[in-house]
Amino acid sequence: MAYQPTQITTFRDGSTPSTGTPALGSLFQAEFVQLYGNWTNFFGTAGIFTIDEIRSKAGAGINVHEATSNANLLRFTNSTTTQVASHGTEFGIDASEQGIIWNHENTNIVIGTNNTEIFKVTNAKAIDFATNVPNQGKIISLYHSGNAYTGIGMDSGDIGLRLFTYSGIGAGSVLISFGTISTADGTTYNELMRLNGNGYLGIGVNPSNPLHVMSTINPQIRVGYDLDSYMTIGIANGGDIDIIASEATGRINFVTGASDPYLTIKGGLILYNSDLSKYGLIQHDGANLTIGTGGTNAGNIVIANTTEATSSTAAALISSGGIAAAGKIWAGGDIITNTGNVNIVAGDLQFNGNPVAGWLDDGTPYYKKSINIGDWNMDSTTEVSVAHGVTNWRNIRVENISIRRDDDASVVLLNGFTDGADPNLVWGGVGYIDSNYIVIRRRTGSVFDTNNYDATSYNRGYIVISYT
Repeated sequence: MAYQPTQITTFRDGSTPSTGTPALGSLFQAEFVQLYGNWTNFFGTAGIFTIDEIRSKAGAGINVHEATSNANLLRFTNSTTTQVASHGTEFGIDASEQGIIWNHENTNIVIGTNNTEIFKVTNAKAIDFATNVPNQGKIISLYHSGNAYTGIGMDSGDIGLRLFTYSGIGAGSVLISFGTISTADGTTYNELMRLNGNGYLGIGVNPSNPLHVMSTINPQIRVGYDLDSYMTIGIANGGDIDIIASEATGRINFVTGASDPYLTIKGGLILYNSDLSKYGLIQHDGANLTIGTGGTNAGNIVIANTTEATSSTAAALISSGGIAAAGKIWAGGDIITNTGNVNIVAGDLQFNGNPVAGWLDDGTPYYKKSINIGDWNMDSTTEVSVAHGVTNWRNIRVENISIRRDDDASVVLLNGFTDGADPNLVWGGVGYIDSNYIVIRRRTGSVFDTNNYDATSYNRGYIVISYT
């Protein structure tokens, strides 16, 4: 509320006040002065007077003093505002010693110079700066000392905003800084981003490159088409770099301006297009990905994974479409199929855990095994029973029976032919097969019916069988 005086000294039309005719100087010592009408008696021109005229009449400038610590305000009104205390515009000092420019009306406060408006405080609580000078570089300047300043300007060509700093700033010094303060006076400042005098932009860091981003939050950069389709780039502690496309169908493409785009990763991986005049370690020919296509970079694929595969999804090399080879496939360890039915274990091809010898014409796998005959004194007994351990015993086929001499100097087939008088007589063979045993026999009078085959505690030989 405007300061209300306790004494009003009123002069009308140059007349003397009711308390008598004062000297002109006392007019400006009154506690509150209201000026009405024509003051030509004192100042000459009706309604207009200057400080020089006041000084010439009163011998001093205007000094409006309040003897107490109350507010001391000079208020201006007209017929539109009326003289009510809450109307008009006031200038002065309040009880807290703050300088006051206070407009009670719902209108603007305008400040100008050279007969031109410079800025105004609008009734909408905004500050507007106005200029019609083309390419007005500086509108607000903040000076530090001498010619060192920063400011805000505007370009009339594209009506763009300018933030500028004194051109003499060093290349590595802060040109524009963005940050937060934690104290009211602004002395505790936390910088978040800066633009240096060399044009380098740093986010979270004093930049050493044209664009320098540093943060312990990974990823550090996000670029998007919209909220769903975007990519992120980040680097983790230790130097791992991540480039991630947000969409499941998103691809990461590296393309040059050349007609034959390619990607080169320093360290051993080179991707070329299908132009065979160019050689590379890996080449795409439109349908296949070929490795070692020629040139000095032709070579092998090495997958440095020392962890043994435990499933089709936990392995060094995974192919859901299968692997084909025109040459050999070599494995230093076992080969385990996805179903577990057909495997290569310790160099043996197995089906359901059993070594496979091959497949019949109808696709049925068959197996082979060699069975020790064990102890058999052939000189004193004509037959021996050998356990076979085959469930489907009816499908057993005996391929050969090898008999060892006592001195192990030779091996003779039990079902071999004699070279005696009757060539149709064999030396021995299979008597029968049941669910547990293969019974083999030797012919009396054969080569085995001698003391060359009477040793005991001795493996007499082997039976080789095949079965399904």
